[in-house]
Amino acid sequence: MNYLLLHFGKHPQYLDKCLKNILKVDPESQIYLCTDVYAKYEDVKIIHSENIISSQTREIISKNIYQDTSYEKNKLWELALLRIFYLRDMAQKLNLKNIIHFDSDVLTYINSKDLEQYFEIEKINITRLKEKELVFGYSYFHSPHLLEELCENVFNYLNKFSNKSIWKDDPKNEMEILGEIYIKQPDMFNILKSYPSTSNEIIFDPAMYGQIVGGTHSKPRRYLPMNFYKYGENDNRKKNFPRGGWLDKNHYDSEKFYNTKGRVVFKNKKPILKNNMGEFKIANLHIHSKELFKYV
Repeated sequence: MNYLLLHFGKHPQYLDKCLKNILKVDPESQIYLCTDVYAKYEDVKIIHSENIISSQTREIISKNIYQDTSYEKNKLWELALLRIFYLRDMAQKLNLKNIIHFDSDVLTYINSKDLEQYFEIEKINITRLKEKELVFGYSYFHSPHLLEELCENVFNYLNKFSNKSIWKDDPKNEMEILGEIYIKQPDMFNILKSYPSTSNEIIFDPAMYGQIVGGTHSKPRRYLPMNFYKYGENDNRKKNFPRGGWLDKNHYDSEKFYNTKGRVVFKNKKPILKNNMGEFKIANLHIHSKELFKYV
């Protein structure tokens, strides 16, 4: 398996934890990290973005699609969208297939060989955050042509909508754009389950479990026990200590988790969902608090 990750700008400590956890869990895999700065990690192949960038990716950059929008001040929104194109460029340039990709604040806990049964090789395998949003909590692409197909759809979407006046007031982020493509072309995608329906299933975390465990970036978990979290549409947890995790009512499977009295526990340093059906392994945690060192 080939793990393709991206991180532009100064590398944070949590990226190192993300990479090392892959090597622990999946030691036979190869990790590639695309970046725009100098970097060196043991057993990780560094790919400089300028060495693989395509003309289409340059064109998207030149459009500056988030200029004069609410996303302009935070470059992470633009980079989150551009990474789809950089992933395609890297896969094509290096002639890679069997690709796993997720955000750099994700920890993976299960060897990819044990997850292959959940992947469909002719589809884009990805996690679903909300009813109309897809997210790279975990994704799998069997071949580069799937990334090419996704890029063409995103490229056409941006050409169609980013020049309209309404875009300035209501721009779409990467998750929303992927969600709209999914709604129109659902057969392109295989949604990786984030909540089990049968026994012995392994489930994937779009962001829900990582936020229950660690809270959010602006309000990480502090002091309260692991099983304590707040549930709702608006995050009204205390700004000061103590505070627990966060279960966003808008996340796709949060209601199922809440109504079945779900809990996330750790066994042998790996996350487990416990509910009234039993216990289920969680393949990954999307740690929005960025405190990955607590959960490796």
